[in-house]
Formats: sequence, C-alpha cells, structure tokens
Amino acid sequence: MSNKRHHMRIFDEYKKRAMETGRMKAINPNEVHEEFKAQQGFNGKVASALTGVYGSMWFVYLLSLFTAGWMLWQGLFSHKPFDPYPFAFLLFIGNLVQLLGGPIIQVGQNLQSAHSELRAEADYEVNKKSFTDIEEMQTRLERLSRENHEILEWIKTKMSDKRSPES
Repeated sequence: MSNKRHHMRIFDEYKKRAMETGRMKAINPNEVHEEFKAQQGFNGKVASALTGVYGSMWFVYLLSLFTAGWMLWQGLFSHKPFDPYPFAFLLFIGNLVQLLGGPIIQVGQNLQSAHSELRAEADYEVNKKSFTDIEEMQTRLERLSRENHEILEWIKTKMSDKRSPES
C-alpha cells in the first residue's frame, strides 16, 4: 500500500511541476477528443484529413484504377502515346505519390500517438481518482464498522444490565 502511495506522490509532484511550467494541464476524461482537436491546429487537421484519405482502402482502389486506366490508355488505346511502355511518366507519378505518402503516414502516426497519450493521461487520471475514492470509502467503511461494533457492544451491555437482577 505504501508503495502505491509513493508512486502516486511522485506522479502528483511531477504533474504539479508540469502544470506550473505550463507543459501539461489536467484533462477532463469526458472531453479527450475535443481537447485533442483543440490542440491540433490547422496543420494537424490537414494532416489528419490527408492521413484519412491516404490510409484508406478507397485510395488503394483509386490508385489501382488510375494505374490500370493509364496503362490501358497509353498501351492499347492511344495511337501516339506520350508515355509508352515502360510508362516512365506513370512511374514518376507513382514516385511522387510515395514521396508524399511516407511523410503523410508518419505525421498521421504521430497524431495518433499524441491522441493515444492524451487518452492514456485521462485514463490514468480516472484511475487515480477511483483509487483515492476507494481508499476513502474503505476508511469510511472501517470507521462505520467500528462504530457499529461499539453500538452493538453498548446494546449488549444494556441488555445484560436489564437481565441481571439488581442487588
């Protein structure tokens, strides 16, 4: 029990210092998503939108259709193709998509990580509050149990006093 209190005290001191320096503020667990969106800013919102598009299966389907359409257009249907087989310009476009896609995925992972950290912090706050509430309830229950025991003993003595004949 003392080990848990020690860790909680360390966390409380860390959190107090962090809040004083303005590097971290308490999070309401019911508003984690709103807090995350508020911290994102314009660039974060754009990155989230791009990650949502780039990381979807619909983008894969669109890219596959675009590639197949390009190859059919330049390979079979065009009499004078500007990008004949081996489709160098299509490869260039594919490379641009990959060059943009890598950083977009990394930014998206960073945003998801930040959101996860925010949720974890809120969960920790809830757990810490629950822990202290349970400790308080346990203390109250122990006090009530002692009081009930004292009342029961008082009742027993009064009952035994009534049963015993007076001298």
